[in-house]
Amino acid sequence: MSVKVIGDKALERELEKRFGIKEMVKVQDKALIAGAKVIVEEVKKQLKPSKDTGALINEVSFSKPEWINGKRTITVHWRGSKDRYKIVHLIEYGHVQKGTGKFIKPKAMGGVNRAIRQGQNKYFETLKRELKKL
Repeated sequence: MSVKVIGDKALERELEKRFGIKEMVKVQDKALIAGAKVIVEEVKKQLKPSKDTGALINEVSFSKPEWINGKRTITVHWRGSKDRYKIVHLIEYGHVQKGTGKFIKPKAMGGVNRAIRQGQNKYFETLKRELKKL
């Protein structure tokens, strides 16, 4: 059996025609979860320099797949008892110290952005590998 498919939309339509929409959502979810695990591990690796108590690294997780603006999406977030989601942006972008006005540049500054850039290829490879299991 051979199929000639050009473009993502055409591929998506062909797969939905063969397997059905519900089955495609299950496959997409598995691929998204596998890809999210790759990104979370890369974020944890990039945030190692800022490790003090380890709470920032331990609280990195991802949501269940959900529909956002008509697309299946997983969100990487910080959830935990130490509420590190409140300070992630300070570590990511740096901040000005109150009183002295001195700019503080943490060791892991830009770590989340760097993790996404460096993990992007691994993420897409993981998605392709999961989708090839069809």
